[in-house]
Amino acid sequence: MNRYTYVENNPLRFTDPTGNYKKGDELLSEETQNEINNIWARKYTEAKAKGDAHGMFFAEYAADSLRETWFNSLVQEVDSRVRAAIATETTDALMELPGLMRIGKASQGMYKDVKGHHIHAKSAFYGHVTYDPKKGFSISQEYMKENNYNHTDMTTMQRKLFDDLARSKRPNTLKEHSRIAVEALVAGNVPRNEARSLVAASLLNLRAQLVKYPTRIPWN
Repeated sequence: MNRYTYVENNPLRFTDPTGNYKKGDELLSEETQNEINNIWARKYTEAKAKGDAHGMFFAEYAADSLRETWFNSLVQEVDSRVRAAIATETTDALMELPGLMRIGKASQGMYKDVKGHHIHAKSAFYGHVTYDPKKGFSISQEYMKENNYNHTDMTTMQRKLFDDLARSKRPNTLKEHSRIAVEALVAGNVPRNEARSLVAASLLNLRAQLVKYPTRIPWN
């Protein structure tokens, strides 16, 4: 049994006295969070006290099932909004999804509203028939300044990692671009847990724009 499971294998950065918190849980519905905290956290704690590895595993599995169910429902809502957007020829309403609203603030949102830093490099999608960089998920300069995040260090790391990707000959995938997006944010002093949440919001934005793959490797 991995005793650091619920802190994402990083006990120095994350702590959780109940043993049931995972990064991203702050995005879940209140009802789902309550069920995880009030039922499965208690069962996990009871099993841990008894040294019951099977019970701890079952509590983790049950909590993860709730997380997966909720995120699948959000994806379905995104798909529904996408179909509606196609019918009405507008995508502005897509950013009103519950999951994005929990992440989003006045300083986080579509580039046309907040400017600043695109979480996924916009030049990675040049030429994509449905991608609009003005609607890409971004964080504002004010947000970065208020939190002492360094935009220059973010873009410097982006360029380095994209150069590395080009030299490596690995497939140019959205997974690789998301990894680079996280590491670039961390290089700019963004806490890794927040970086992951921002990248998750950006991925939902890309899905809403019907983007499933990058068209190029930036700076290459």
